[in-house]
Amino acid sequence: MAIGSSGAEIAHAQDAPDERIVSLEALLAHAERRAPALVVAERRRRYGDAAAAGADVALQHNPTLEFGIGPRFSGANESDFDFTVALGQPVEVAGEPAARRRAAALVGARLDAESAAVRAEVRRDVVQAYHAATIARAATAIAARLVTFSEALLTLVRRRLAAGDASAIDVRVAEIEAAQARQEVLIAEHALRCARLTLAELSGWSIETPPNVAASLSSVRPAPSLGAAMAAAADNHPALRARQAATAEAHARAEVAAREGWPAPVFGVQVAREGSAGSPANYIVLGTLGLALPLWQRNQGERARALVDEDVSRAEESVAARAVRLRIARAHAELSSAAERIALFESASVPALEDGLVLLERGFAQGEVPLFAVTSARARFVEAQRAALARAAFARSTSSASRRSPSSSSPTPTICARVSSSPSAFSRSRPPCRRARSHRCSRASPAGSTRSSSSPWRPSPAARI
Repeated sequence: MAIGSSGAEIAHAQDAPDERIVSLEALLAHAERRAPALVVAERRRRYGDAAAAGADVALQHNPTLEFGIGPRFSGANESDFDFTVALGQPVEVAGEPAARRRAAALVGARLDAESAAVRAEVRRDVVQAYHAATIARAATAIAARLVTFSEALLTLVRRRLAAGDASAIDVRVAEIEAAQARQEVLIAEHALRCARLTLAELSGWSIETPPNVAASLSSVRPAPSLGAAMAAAADNHPALRARQAATAEAHARAEVAAREGWPAPVFGVQVAREGSAGSPANYIVLGTLGLALPLWQRNQGERARALVDEDVSRAEESVAARAVRLRIARAHAELSSAAERIALFESASVPALEDGLVLLERGFAQGEVPLFAVTSARARFVEAQRAALARAAFARSTSSASRRSPSSSSPTPTICARVSSSPSAFSRSRPPCRRARSHRCSRASPAGSTRSSSSPWRPSPAARI
């Protein structure tokens, strides 16, 4: 996007010498390794290993050891002693160990699916934040070009004042215009700084040196057909896969609870000594089998809770699938005009601003345009440019939803919509603004409006098996 040589030079001079432009691909690769949400998600996957370790124990119940000893007396003042030792081991025979192992494997599958959902959220948020920073960089360069124009206008007014062709009021007006232009540069630089800090926060980049972006808008890829987007989402959408994995895990937990309602027989051995005063002692070895009678307790509470969890999980999966379809349809409709908005901004808005400023400066220098008309036209140019930047920012945020699915190697872009989930599986929040750590600044659009963004997926901890 051409912004004008003067504005581009000023915008480039605002960057520190050691700051280099970071591409979106490099930033996404860095986020894959360092994004805070992904770091936590990778740690959470260890819950699956913990569940598998607990389910791999063959005997879930510890053996019991009983020991008894006591004296035996006879009427002739003779005595002896008896003792008994019993060892018992409860053994599950209703298939509980295999059911636990299946449930533990599904815990790992759910955590993997949730990690993939977090990765998709991070990638989308980084892409949106990158384009927001790109828009902020373009706004900063345009503000710098307006400073160049205002200062050149102030120089011309002072020259005309010295020649007697302008009044002191004209100088004051030009000075106010120049001061306002410099203030707009400061505002744009602050918005750019906040956008870069947000990008650093999402990608795990260093806050001290947030990533720098170019002041150019990449072209918007055409949206796939609505049917193809729906089909791709049904098969590959990370959030739906996580929901499906959670439902499968809930079903496995219900099966474990049902099998745990069966009694576990206790197999044991008992060794006893029966003393007899004045006679040799008797030694007895017995094999024992004990069985609890499931008259009152058959794990009713846990089974009922597991069935409710499964039913709720299926309902949430159905609601999430419907929400994905609705939001994909909405995003597809919005994306249809995104490419035209970006193209219009690049081909019409920016050249019109540059040409208009050049004509105003030339007309004022030749005395053809009065100062009041120059300032009024400049204000209209600035307002139109802000509106164009706001529309371009919206188009970019919409178009960033159309991208390759992280779980598919197909180059066909798919629309990845945000899914609202209940706190039982995913905890989602929508703060008014992302704040980088140790920095208090709001994410602002180039037009001055605050952008809100949702936080990445935060899956709940794995439940105990």
